[in-house]
Amino acid sequence: MNVYIIASEGGMCKVGKANDPSARMAALATGHPYKLMLAHVFPTTSDTEAYAVEQRAHSVLASKRMSGEWFNVTIEEAIAAVDPTYSPPEDWDRWNRHRLASASREVANVLACMADQSAEEMFHAVRIRKIGKDLARIADGLIAVGSDDDDI
Repeated sequence: MNVYIIASEGGMCKVGKANDPSARMAALATGHPYKLMLAHVFPTTSDTEAYAVEQRAHSVLASKRMSGEWFNVTIEEAIAAVDPTYSPPEDWDRWNRHRLASASREVANVLACMADQSAEEMFHAVRIRKIGKDLARIADGLIAVGSDDDDI
């Protein structure tokens, strides 16, 4: 079982527990008006521990509760409530650039695979390859902004 934090473009974070946080986020996304992002996963050793961690986080964030398990807090505040030992990277912007670059590379790889699988639709395959290459260039540019980003 895991305790997860899902962040919403609307500025709220959800703290919950699930065996598969990605699947939980996908289920939530269908009825949510904003884009969602799986911001943090805190693995636990048992359902009992997950429940305790989740309840502690809910107590810490209670004054900022919007509805149910949704809180009007930053990702950093939500993570700190789930994991009191957490401390954000010193250069938060650099860390976020690194995360964006990694995600862009992953998307580029997926798009390249999709293009290979649908090669019979040449027009779409060419567009998908171009998007993938553009994303890879963006990712490389983001990493190049900081010379020591590889140590994150």
